[in-house]
Amino acid sequence: MAESGGATYRVGMVGVGRAGTRHARAFALHPKTEVVAGVNRGNETLDVFKERFGVPGYNDFEEMLRKERIDVACAVLPVRANAEVVTGCARDECGGGAGGAFRG
Repeated sequence: MAESGGATYRVGMVGVGRAGTRHARAFALHPKTEVVAGVNRGNETLDVFKERFGVPGYNDFEEMLRKERIDVACAVLPVRANAEVVTGCARDECGGGAGGAFRG
């Protein structure tokens, strides 16, 4: 997790279509964040994301939370799917934060 030094927040992207990829690019450009994983139900889109960012990909956000150390979960999904992911990340605490919230 980021501290006053050079550490970074580890970001897990949930939903890596066009909008999710734009969000991931912004995280990748920020000096205090690092995209470390992506989740998408569509394998073709996920494969492109994994290659573009050099990260592992998952078809299920809960699997990503089990296997990766995530500080920030960024859900970029249709409204119906978003609630399940955000509440799931909150239950898991995403390493301490949830749904885009930083660990305190």
